[in-house]
Amino acid sequence: MRSKRIQNRIGESRLLLPVSLLVAGGLWWLPRRPYTHWDPGALGVCLLTTYLLTEMNNRNAIIRVYSRSMCSVFLLLVSCMGMLHGWTWQWPAVPALTASLFMLTQMDSVGNIVAHTFHIFVVLGVAVLFTPAYIWFALILYWHIAVSFRKLTPKGFFAGLIGLAVPVWVAACVCLLTDHWTIAREWWDELTNIHPLWTESLRQIDTGVVVCWGLLALVLATGSIYYLVNCYEDKVRTRMLVRMFITQSAYTLLLAALQPHRSQSLLPAMVMSISPLPAHYFTLHRTWWASNMLWLFIICLVLLAVYTCYPEAKEVITEIIKQ
Repeated sequence: MRSKRIQNRIGESRLLLPVSLLVAGGLWWLPRRPYTHWDPGALGVCLLTTYLLTEMNNRNAIIRVYSRSMCSVFLLLVSCMGMLHGWTWQWPAVPALTASLFMLTQMDSVGNIVAHTFHIFVVLGVAVLFTPAYIWFALILYWHIAVSFRKLTPKGFFAGLIGLAVPVWVAACVCLLTDHWTIAREWWDELTNIHPLWTESLRQIDTGVVVCWGLLALVLATGSIYYLVNCYEDKVRTRMLVRMFITQSAYTLLLAALQPHRSQSLLPAMVMSISPLPAHYFTLHRTWWASNMLWLFIICLVLLAVYTCYPEAKEVITEIIKQ
């Protein structure tokens, strides 16, 4: 058996999560901007997502040794993406989407599949209330239930549709009783906001967002190739779950590519979906090459943090690239 290298010791360290929390708490207030009382709430929601990822790994043993690397990778990636700091309505949708995936991983251990499917889509419906673009994740959830778990039935399909509609019905009833339809109209406009001109919407994306998606796409490609080659070392159920995350990440990347104007709102969902791949790679891969990849990953995170959290540095780097 190969001896542990630095990436394995870091991945299995009990200090990894506390250090990640300190980094996130420090970088969350960058870039400098007018702060509101909602900003700590956004950080709290981010930490809630971190906790859900921790519990998901604990319950399903996605990484077969003791490790907090899965939630730490999510926290470090988000903390290094300055455009995600501060309160936006996409943040409450992220833990709801994570919770729906968490419930999905328990699909093979519940008694009433139809009721469990209903609950999964109710939680997804809550995410859709805050970020209408997340309604497209209903398709991939149905795919997971049908293909990965092979538990989709006609009753389960309609239970999912009803569950997805329940939060929307409740919100519509609240608007009806209070006679406040402004938020409902904004929600509908966001839901139906589809840009047919792909190149035009692509030009409007901030360069920092493009850099983030480029890094995540590279992590997805390398992490997927590694895992598909070495997945024989995991249990069958673990393989299924990691492949589910790979499919989820590829689907999110496809959504962002088809509708670039939604790319920033999909970034947290992509980071959450992709976090098991680098965590699995760095924690379990005991090679010299993996050590080099760890240092490269850290360098990319530092450069990403400098580029997206410091507007002055971003302007200088952009001018250098143009010249």
